[in-house]
Amino acid sequence: MKRKVLQLRRPDAEAVRPYDQEPVPALDSVPERSTGLSYQLFETTVPWTPAIASLSGKPTKTGIAPTLNAVVANGGKAVAACRGLLEVPETGEYTFSLTAGGGAVLHLHEGLVIDADRGYQPGTLAKATVRLEQGFHLINLVYARQTQSASSLQLQWSGPGFSLKPIEANRLFHATGKAKGPLY
Repeated sequence: MKRKVLQLRRPDAEAVRPYDQEPVPALDSVPERSTGLSYQLFETTVPWTPAIASLSGKPTKTGIAPTLNAVVANGGKAVAACRGLLEVPETGEYTFSLTAGGGAVLHLHEGLVIDADRGYQPGTLAKATVRLEQGFHLINLVYARQTQSASSLQLQWSGPGFSLKPIEANRLFHATGKAKGPLY
């Protein structure tokens, strides 16, 4: 139960908990995997970054992309959803920095990390720091182009021993085989 709560909750200065300094636990069991993230592209007009389950209709394109940034460049559709696994090299504090040409929402496991949607000015920096345990973590990013401008998304991270840089393709995976279901 504690592991699940730590994967859901983010520390809040106004609601301090004794486990706020605990790192977000990695997955207990890691499914068979291959490099790249699963993605879905939707051609739809939305005024905000939607929950994918709320969209009517099927995606216009699905596939595997090497990085989160590549998904947006892959089609420039109005809504892009990426899911997979992020391999964290060591336990410590990681800062995620996101700049988007529309709205974007980043989750690790089921916990919200960055909400660059409501009140977000496209093209500005949104960032958050999270303590993560070494291992594999579920990652989910939804991007929504909300204007006719070109699609753009830049997600970077920094952590123990490295400064801000894009998340490398060799750190991103998608589940393969029968183990795929529970991740999504």
